[in-house]
Amino acid sequence: MAPDRGPGEPAEAYAERLQRHLRWQDAELARLRGRLAAEGRERPGGAAAPRCCSGCGAAPLSAAAALAALLPWPLYRLERRVLEQGRGVDAPASMDGQAALVTGASQGIGFHAAAEFCRRGSRVAVTSRKWPKASRAARELADMAGRQHEAVTPMVLDTSDFDDVRRFAGEAKKLFRRLDVVVLNAGMGYGPTWPTNTTANSGHDLAYATNFLGHFLLVRLLLELLAPNASLVAVGSAAMWQGKLHQLTPKTRPRYDKWVYGQPRPMAYANSKLAELCFVKALRRRRPALRAVAMAPGRVATALLGPELDWCRGRKWLDWCGDPQTSGRLVFESAFVSETVAPEFLYPYAFPRLLFSSPVSRYLPKYAWWWPVRLMRPTFGTLHESVAPHCGVEAQERLWRWSANATAAPAWPA
Repeated sequence: MAPDRGPGEPAEAYAERLQRHLRWQDAELARLRGRLAAEGRERPGGAAAPRCCSGCGAAPLSAAAALAALLPWPLYRLERRVLEQGRGVDAPASMDGQAALVTGASQGIGFHAAAEFCRRGSRVAVTSRKWPKASRAARELADMAGRQHEAVTPMVLDTSDFDDVRRFAGEAKKLFRRLDVVVLNAGMGYGPTWPTNTTANSGHDLAYATNFLGHFLLVRLLLELLAPNASLVAVGSAAMWQGKLHQLTPKTRPRYDKWVYGQPRPMAYANSKLAELCFVKALRRRRPALRAVAMAPGRVATALLGPELDWCRGRKWLDWCGDPQTSGRLVFESAFVSETVAPEFLYPYAFPRLLFSSPVSRYLPKYAWWWPVRLMRPTFGTLHESVAPHCGVEAQERLWRWSANATAAPAWPA
Protein backbone atom coordinates (compact mmCIF):
# COMPACT_ATOMS: atom_id res chain seq x y z
CA MET A 1 0.00 0.00 0.00
CA ALA A 2 1.41 3.41 -0.99
CA PRO A 3 2.04 5.87 1.86
CA ASP A 4 -0.46 8.70 2.28
CA ARG A 5 0.53 12.26 1.58
CA GLY A 6 1.11 14.12 4.83
CA PRO A 7 -0.79 17.33 5.63
CA GLY A 8 1.01 20.27 4.04
CA GLU A 9 3.66 18.02 2.51
CA PRO A 10 5.01 19.51 -0.76
CA ALA A 11 4.22 17.55 -3.90
CA GLU A 12 7.92 17.14 -4.72
CA ALA A 13 8.70 15.71 -1.29
CA TYR A 14 5.75 13.32 -1.48
CA ALA A 15 6.77 12.17 -4.97
CA GLU A 16 10.30 11.47 -3.75
CA ARG A 17 8.99 9.58 -0.72
CA LEU A 18 6.64 7.56 -2.94
CA GLN A 19 9.53 6.63 -5.24
CA ARG A 20 11.57 5.39 -2.28
CA HIS A 21 8.59 3.32 -1.17
CA LEU A 22 8.29 1.72 -4.62
CA ARG A 23 12.01 0.98 -4.74
CA TRP A 24 11.74 -0.66 -1.32
CA GLN A 25 8.83 -2.79 -2.52
CA ASP A 26 10.80 -3.88 -5.58
CA ALA A 27 13.76 -4.80 -3.39
CA GLU A 28 11.55 -6.80 -1.02
CA LEU A 29 9.95 -8.63 -3.94
CA ALA A 30 13.37 -9.49 -5.38
CA ARG A 31 14.56 -10.69 -1.98
CA LEU A 32 11.47 -12.87 -1.57
CA ARG A 33 11.83 -14.35 -5.04
CA GLY A 34 15.48 -15.11 -4.37
CA ARG A 35 14.55 -16.86 -1.13
CA LEU A 36 11.84 -18.90 -2.80
CA ALA A 37 14.20 -19.80 -5.62
CA ALA A 38 16.76 -21.02 -3.09
CA GLU A 39 14.08 -23.20 -1.52
CA GLY A 40 13.06 -24.54 -4.92
CA ARG A 41 9.58 -23.06 -4.66
CA GLU A 42 10.01 -20.38 -7.33
CA ARG A 43 12.33 -19.97 -10.28
CA PRO A 44 14.45 -16.84 -10.57
CA GLY A 45 12.42 -15.69 -13.57
CA GLY A 46 9.27 -15.50 -11.47
CA ALA A 47 7.59 -18.72 -12.62
CA ALA A 48 6.60 -21.10 -9.88
CA ALA A 49 8.57 -24.32 -9.65
CA PRO A 50 6.57 -27.52 -10.16
CA ARG A 51 5.18 -28.91 -6.92
CA CYS A 52 6.09 -32.34 -5.71
CA CYS A 53 2.48 -33.42 -5.84
CA SER A 54 -0.73 -32.23 -7.40
CA GLY A 55 -3.22 -30.53 -5.15
CA CYS A 56 -0.64 -29.64 -2.51
CA GLY A 57 -1.31 -26.53 -0.46
CA ALA A 58 1.32 -24.25 0.96
CA ALA A 59 4.75 -25.66 1.56
CA PRO A 60 4.99 -27.58 4.83
CA LEU A 61 6.35 -25.81 7.91
CA SER A 62 9.90 -26.47 8.93
CA ALA A 63 10.47 -28.52 12.07
CA ALA A 64 11.39 -25.39 14.05
CA ALA A 65 8.32 -23.52 12.83
CA ALA A 66 6.07 -26.49 13.62
CA LEU A 67 7.49 -26.71 17.14
CA ALA A 68 7.02 -22.98 17.68
CA ALA A 69 3.45 -23.23 16.43
CA LEU A 70 2.67 -25.82 19.11
CA LEU A 71 4.32 -23.93 21.98
CA PRO A 72 1.42 -21.60 22.91
CA TRP A 73 -0.79 -24.42 24.12
CA PRO A 74 1.23 -26.96 26.13
CA LEU A 75 3.99 -24.60 27.29
CA TYR A 76 2.66 -21.07 27.41
CA ARG A 77 -0.52 -21.97 29.24
CA LEU A 78 1.20 -24.23 31.77
CA GLU A 79 3.89 -21.80 32.90
CA ARG A 80 2.48 -18.39 32.14
CA ARG A 81 1.87 -15.95 34.96
CA VAL A 82 -1.27 -13.95 34.21
CA LEU A 83 -1.86 -10.62 35.94
CA GLU A 84 -5.32 -9.08 35.93
CA GLN A 85 -7.53 -6.98 38.15
CA GLY A 86 -7.67 -8.60 41.58
CA ARG A 87 -4.80 -10.96 40.71
CA GLY A 88 -1.65 -8.89 40.68
CA VAL A 89 -3.28 -5.71 39.34
CA ASP A 90 -4.84 -3.19 41.75
CA ALA A 91 -6.19 -0.51 39.42
CA PRO A 92 -8.39 2.01 41.28
CA ALA A 93 -11.98 2.55 40.18
CA SER A 94 -11.53 6.29 40.70
CA MET A 95 -8.47 8.49 40.27
CA ASP A 96 -10.05 11.78 41.33
CA GLY A 97 -7.43 14.25 42.46
CA GLN A 98 -4.59 12.38 40.72
CA ALA A 99 -2.61 13.38 37.65
CA ALA A 100 -1.09 11.31 34.85
CA LEU A 101 1.32 12.16 32.05
CA VAL A 102 1.34 10.11 28.83
CA THR A 103 3.93 10.98 26.19
CA GLY A 104 3.12 10.31 22.56
CA ALA A 105 -0.63 10.22 23.27
CA SER A 106 -2.12 11.91 20.22
CA GLN A 107 -2.95 8.55 18.61
CA GLY A 108 -2.58 4.80 18.89
CA ILE A 109 -1.65 3.06 22.12
CA GLY A 110 -0.81 6.25 24.00
CA PHE A 111 -4.18 7.78 23.15
CA HIS A 112 -6.11 4.79 24.46
CA ALA A 113 -3.93 4.55 27.58
CA ALA A 114 -4.70 8.20 28.30
CA ALA A 115 -8.41 7.44 27.78
CA GLU A 116 -8.29 4.88 30.61
CA PHE A 117 -6.85 7.43 33.04
CA CYS A 118 -9.29 10.11 31.91
CA ARG A 119 -12.27 7.77 32.26
CA ARG A 120 -11.41 7.23 35.93
CA GLY A 121 -11.33 10.89 36.78
CA SER A 122 -7.60 11.59 36.59
CA ARG A 123 -6.29 14.83 35.20
CA VAL A 124 -4.25 13.84 32.17
CA ALA A 125 -1.49 15.56 30.22
CA VAL A 126 -1.12 14.26 26.66
CA THR A 127 1.84 15.14 24.47
CA SER A 128 2.60 15.23 20.78
CA ARG A 129 5.31 16.83 18.70
CA LYS A 130 2.66 19.00 17.00
CA TRP A 131 0.21 21.26 18.82
CA PRO A 132 -2.80 20.58 16.51
CA LYS A 133 -2.53 16.83 17.11
CA ALA A 134 -2.15 17.24 20.88
CA SER A 135 -5.06 19.67 21.06
CA ARG A 136 -7.34 17.46 18.98
CA ALA A 137 -6.51 14.39 21.04
CA ALA A 138 -7.19 16.27 24.30
CA ARG A 139 -10.64 17.36 23.11
CA GLU A 140 -11.52 13.85 21.92
CA LEU A 141 -10.40 12.28 25.20
CA ALA A 142 -12.45 14.72 27.28
CA ASP A 143 -15.52 14.18 25.10
CA MET A 144 -15.16 10.39 25.25
CA ALA A 145 -15.04 10.50 29.05
CA GLY A 146 -17.84 13.05 29.31
CA ARG A 147 -15.61 15.53 31.12
CA GLN A 148 -14.73 19.20 30.79
CA HIS A 149 -11.99 19.95 28.30
CA GLU A 150 -9.85 21.35 31.13
CA ALA A 151 -9.49 17.81 32.50
CA VAL A 152 -7.10 16.91 29.66
CA THR A 153 -4.08 19.14 29.08
CA PRO A 154 -2.51 19.09 25.61
CA MET A 155 1.22 19.74 25.58
CA VAL A 156 3.94 19.83 22.91
CA LEU A 157 6.96 17.60 23.45
CA ASP A 158 9.64 16.30 21.12
CA THR A 159 11.66 13.80 23.14
CA SER A 160 14.40 13.76 20.49
CA ASP A 161 15.16 17.43 21.26
CA PHE A 162 16.75 17.75 24.71
CA ASP A 163 16.17 21.52 24.81
CA ASP A 164 12.49 20.91 24.16
CA VAL A 165 12.42 18.31 26.95
CA ARG A 166 13.77 20.95 29.34
CA ARG A 167 11.19 23.48 28.20
CA PHE A 168 8.41 20.92 28.63
CA ALA A 169 9.56 19.97 32.13
CA GLY A 170 9.47 23.64 33.14
CA GLU A 171 5.89 23.99 31.87
CA ALA A 172 4.81 20.75 33.57
CA LYS A 173 6.10 22.01 36.93
CA LYS A 174 3.95 25.11 36.53
CA LEU A 175 0.81 23.16 35.58
CA PHE A 176 1.01 20.28 38.06
CA ARG A 177 1.67 20.12 41.77
CA ARG A 178 2.51 16.43 41.44
CA LEU A 179 2.32 13.51 39.02
CA ASP A 180 0.99 10.16 40.17
CA VAL A 181 1.60 8.23 36.94
CA VAL A 182 4.07 8.77 34.09
CA VAL A 183 3.81 6.69 30.91
CA LEU A 184 6.84 6.85 28.62
CA ASN A 185 5.16 5.96 25.36
CA ALA A 186 6.53 8.33 22.70
CA GLY A 187 8.49 6.36 20.16
CA MET A 188 9.42 5.81 16.55
CA GLY A 189 11.12 3.33 14.26
CA TYR A 190 12.64 3.43 10.80
CA GLY A 191 10.31 2.36 8.03
CA PRO A 192 11.18 1.78 4.37
CA THR A 193 10.47 5.39 3.38
CA TRP A 194 10.82 7.51 6.50
CA PRO A 195 12.26 9.51 8.04
CA THR A 196 14.51 11.30 5.59
CA ASN A 197 16.67 12.58 8.48
CA THR A 198 17.78 10.17 11.20
CA THR A 199 19.98 12.49 13.24
CA ALA A 200 18.60 14.29 16.30
CA ASN A 201 19.55 17.89 17.09
CA SER A 202 21.99 16.57 19.69
CA GLY A 203 23.80 14.52 17.03
CA HIS A 204 22.52 11.18 18.35
CA ASP A 205 20.52 8.67 16.36
CA LEU A 206 16.96 10.02 16.06
CA ALA A 207 15.17 6.84 17.17
CA TYR A 208 17.53 6.31 20.11
CA ALA A 209 17.07 9.92 21.25
CA THR A 210 13.29 9.79 20.83
CA ASN A 211 12.64 6.43 22.45
CA PHE A 212 15.17 6.46 25.25
CA LEU A 213 17.48 9.44 25.81
CA GLY A 214 14.70 12.03 25.84
CA HIS A 215 12.71 9.95 28.33
CA PHE A 216 15.80 9.48 30.51
CA LEU A 217 16.23 13.26 30.74
CA LEU A 218 12.50 13.83 31.23
CA VAL A 219 12.29 11.50 34.24
CA ARG A 220 15.27 13.21 35.85
CA LEU A 221 13.78 16.68 35.35
CA LEU A 222 10.37 15.62 36.71
CA LEU A 223 11.74 13.60 39.60
CA GLU A 224 10.81 16.19 42.23
CA LEU A 225 7.28 16.35 40.78
CA LEU A 226 6.56 12.64 41.21
CA ALA A 227 4.36 11.54 44.10
CA PRO A 228 6.08 9.42 46.78
CA ASN A 229 4.39 6.26 45.50
CA ALA A 230 4.16 7.25 41.85
CA SER A 231 4.06 4.72 39.01
CA LEU A 232 6.22 4.84 35.90
CA VAL A 233 5.51 2.68 32.85
CA ALA A 234 8.07 2.41 30.05
CA VAL A 235 6.34 1.14 26.91
CA GLY A 236 8.91 -1.16 25.38
CA SER A 237 8.89 -3.97 22.85
CA ALA A 238 9.88 -7.61 22.52
CA ALA A 239 12.31 -6.31 19.90
CA MET A 240 14.60 -5.62 22.88
CA TRP A 241 15.71 -9.26 22.54
CA GLN A 242 17.38 -8.23 19.27
CA GLY A 243 19.28 -5.37 20.92
CA LYS A 244 22.94 -5.58 21.92
CA LEU A 245 24.22 -4.29 25.26
CA HIS A 246 27.55 -3.10 23.85
CA GLN A 247 25.71 -0.90 21.34
CA LEU A 248 23.77 1.02 24.00
CA THR A 249 26.73 3.30 24.80
CA PRO A 250 28.34 4.01 21.41
CA LYS A 251 31.51 6.09 21.20
CA THR A 252 30.45 7.41 17.80
CA ARG A 253 26.98 7.90 16.33
CA PRO A 254 25.81 4.59 14.77
CA ARG A 255 24.38 4.78 11.25
CA TYR A 256 21.21 2.73 11.33
CA ASP A 257 19.77 4.65 8.37
CA LYS A 258 22.19 2.90 6.00
CA TRP A 259 21.60 -0.78 5.33
CA VAL A 260 24.75 -2.54 6.46
CA TYR A 261 24.91 -6.30 6.87
CA GLY A 262 24.42 -7.13 10.54
CA GLN A 263 23.21 -3.61 11.38
CA PRO A 264 19.78 -3.16 9.77
CA ARG A 265 17.38 -0.31 10.42
CA PRO A 266 15.37 -2.23 13.04
CA MET A 267 18.43 -2.27 15.32
CA ALA A 268 17.90 1.41 16.15
CA TYR A 269 14.49 0.54 17.58
CA ALA A 270 15.67 -2.68 19.24
CA ASN A 271 18.59 -1.02 21.01
CA SER A 272 16.41 1.84 22.26
CA LYS A 273 13.96 -0.64 23.79
CA LEU A 274 16.75 -2.63 25.43
CA ALA A 275 18.07 0.64 26.86
CA GLU A 276 14.61 1.39 28.28
CA LEU A 277 14.61 -1.98 30.03
CA CYS A 278 18.04 -1.30 31.58
CA PHE A 279 16.86 2.16 32.63
CA VAL A 280 13.81 0.76 34.43
CA LYS A 281 15.94 -1.83 36.24
CA ALA A 282 18.33 0.89 37.37
CA LEU A 283 15.43 3.07 38.51
CA ARG A 284 14.13 0.28 40.70
CA ARG A 285 17.47 0.05 42.48
CA ARG A 286 17.96 3.79 42.84
CA ARG A 287 14.35 4.75 43.66
CA PRO A 288 12.72 1.76 45.40
CA ALA A 289 9.59 3.77 46.27
CA LEU A 290 8.94 4.46 42.57
CA ARG A 291 6.89 1.67 41.02
CA ALA A 292 8.72 1.42 37.71
CA VAL A 293 7.76 -1.28 35.21
CA ALA A 294 8.60 -2.04 31.60
CA MET A 295 6.03 -3.62 29.30
CA ALA A 296 5.45 -4.45 25.66
CA PRO A 297 2.08 -3.59 24.08
CA GLY A 298 2.44 -6.32 21.44
CA ARG A 299 2.22 -6.15 17.68
CA VAL A 300 -0.55 -3.60 17.35
CA ALA A 301 -2.35 -2.02 14.40
CA THR A 302 -0.86 1.48 14.63
CA ALA A 303 0.95 3.81 12.24
CA LEU A 304 4.30 2.52 13.55
CA LEU A 305 3.85 -0.60 11.38
CA GLY A 306 3.96 1.52 8.23
CA PRO A 307 3.24 -0.49 5.05
CA GLU A 308 2.58 -3.64 7.11
CA LEU A 309 -0.46 -2.11 8.81
CA ASP A 310 -3.16 -3.14 6.34
CA TRP A 311 -1.45 -6.49 5.76
CA CYS A 312 -1.46 -7.52 9.43
CA ARG A 313 -5.05 -6.35 9.86
CA GLY A 314 -6.09 -8.95 7.34
CA ARG A 315 -4.31 -11.83 9.07
CA LYS A 316 -6.39 -14.37 10.96
CA TRP A 317 -3.72 -16.25 12.88
CA LEU A 318 -0.01 -16.04 12.09
CA ASP A 319 1.31 -12.44 12.19
CA TRP A 320 -2.03 -11.18 13.44
CA CYS A 321 -1.93 -7.75 15.10
CA GLY A 322 -3.99 -6.60 18.06
CA ASP A 323 -6.03 -3.44 18.52
CA PRO A 324 -4.64 -0.29 20.19
CA GLN A 325 -7.62 -0.10 22.57
CA THR A 326 -6.64 -3.37 24.26
CA SER A 327 -2.97 -2.43 24.41
CA GLY A 328 -3.88 0.97 25.86
CA ARG A 329 -5.83 -0.75 28.62
CA LEU A 330 -2.86 -3.01 29.37
CA VAL A 331 -0.55 0.01 29.59
CA PHE A 332 -2.96 1.48 32.14
CA GLU A 333 -3.07 -1.76 34.14
CA SER A 334 0.73 -1.96 34.11
CA ALA A 335 0.83 1.20 36.23
CA PHE A 336 -0.99 -0.62 39.01
CA VAL A 337 0.74 -3.97 39.15
CA SER A 338 1.05 -4.96 42.80
CA GLU A 339 4.38 -4.20 44.44
CA THR A 340 4.54 -7.80 45.64
CA VAL A 341 4.71 -9.04 42.03
CA ALA A 342 7.87 -7.07 41.09
CA PRO A 343 7.65 -8.09 37.42
CA GLU A 344 10.82 -8.36 35.38
CA PHE A 345 8.87 -7.52 32.23
CA LEU A 346 5.20 -7.48 31.20
CA TYR A 347 3.92 -8.87 27.92
CA PRO A 348 0.36 -8.68 26.52
CA TYR A 349 0.61 -12.34 25.51
CA ALA A 350 2.22 -15.48 26.89
CA PHE A 351 6.00 -15.44 26.57
CA PRO A 352 7.74 -18.77 27.34
CA ARG A 353 9.75 -18.18 30.49
CA LEU A 354 11.34 -21.63 30.60
CA LEU A 355 12.49 -21.48 27.01
CA PHE A 356 14.13 -18.05 27.25
CA SER A 357 15.58 -18.32 30.77
CA SER A 358 17.04 -21.83 30.58
CA PRO A 359 20.52 -22.75 29.27
CA VAL A 360 18.78 -23.86 26.07
CA SER A 361 18.17 -20.20 25.21
CA ARG A 362 21.75 -19.71 24.03
CA TYR A 363 21.10 -22.23 21.24
CA LEU A 364 17.89 -20.59 20.04
CA PRO A 365 17.85 -18.99 16.58
CA LYS A 366 18.60 -15.27 16.42
CA TYR A 367 14.97 -14.28 15.94
CA ALA A 368 13.38 -16.85 18.25
CA TRP A 369 11.83 -14.02 20.27
CA TRP A 370 9.69 -13.17 17.24
CA TRP A 371 7.71 -16.42 17.32
CA PRO A 372 5.71 -15.61 20.48
CA VAL A 373 4.81 -12.29 18.84
CA ARG A 374 3.72 -13.95 15.61
CA LEU A 375 1.59 -16.43 17.56
CA MET A 376 0.23 -14.06 20.18
CA ARG A 377 -3.46 -14.18 19.25
CA PRO A 378 -4.55 -17.06 21.58
CA THR A 379 -3.25 -15.31 24.70
CA PHE A 380 -3.36 -11.62 23.73
CA GLY A 381 -5.33 -9.28 25.97
CA THR A 382 -4.01 -9.92 29.48
CA LEU A 383 -0.74 -9.02 31.16
CA HIS A 384 1.81 -11.82 31.45
CA GLU A 385 4.86 -11.51 33.68
CA SER A 386 7.90 -13.17 32.12
CA VAL A 387 11.61 -12.85 31.45
CA ALA A 388 13.55 -10.14 29.66
CA PRO A 389 17.07 -9.95 28.21
CA HIS A 390 19.86 -9.87 30.75
CA CYS A 391 21.04 -6.42 31.80
CA GLY A 392 23.26 -6.63 34.85
CA VAL A 393 24.08 -3.89 37.34
CA GLU A 394 27.37 -3.10 35.60
CA ALA A 395 25.59 -2.61 32.25
CA GLN A 396 22.88 -0.53 33.93
CA GLU A 397 25.40 1.79 35.56
CA ARG A 398 27.45 2.13 32.38
CA LEU A 399 24.33 3.12 30.44
CA TRP A 400 23.24 5.46 33.23
CA ARG A 401 26.55 7.37 33.23
CA TRP A 402 26.66 7.53 29.43
CA SER A 403 23.04 8.77 29.19
CA ALA A 404 23.54 11.41 31.89
CA ASN A 405 26.57 12.73 29.99
CA ALA A 406 24.83 12.55 26.58
CA THR A 407 21.80 14.53 27.78
CA ALA A 408 23.66 16.82 30.23
CA ALA A 409 21.12 15.77 32.84
CA PRO A 410 21.39 17.21 36.35
CA ALA A 411 22.97 14.94 38.92
CA TRP A 412 20.52 12.44 40.34
CA PRO A 413 19.91 12.84 44.08
CA ALA A 414 21.41 10.14 46.27
